[in-house]
Amino acid sequence: MSRLTLALAFLALACTGPMSIDPFGKRSSAARLQFEDGSTEAVGQLLAFDPRGHTLDISIELPLDQPDDIEIFLVPPSGIRYQVLGSFQNCEVDGAARRCPRRLPALTTETADAWRVEALRSEAGGATSIEVSVSWVSVSN
Repeated sequence: MSRLTLALAFLALACTGPMSIDPFGKRSSAARLQFEDGSTEAVGQLLAFDPRGHTLDISIELPLDQPDDIEIFLVPPSGIRYQVLGSFQNCEVDGAARRCPRRLPALTTETADAWRVEALRSEAGGATSIEVSVSWVSVSN
């Protein structure tokens, strides 16, 4: 692949959503998932980096007035749904929101690409949104 093609591919990836790159091997992507009034499911996109070489640090944030009966799933291109167990346990209150950090292992059978993030709540409620941020931390760090 020529350098120009590689540079254009990187630029296209950079423009697909929020992301940051750390020279020490940490990369991040975030998605805001919007629950419509009366819905039980919200879906967003994350830009994934090589899960064979990175572990996953996840931060989930939701409003204090939103019940914590929501389950979060990461869905790579393979279609396997990885549930973030205890998505809203041991959270920190930060202003008007709860922030819930989670640490997941490297997913050695998955590939880097666009991943979906899904949120399911057990009962329909009012419109709200949650933020899911994933930091891909180099395994060597």
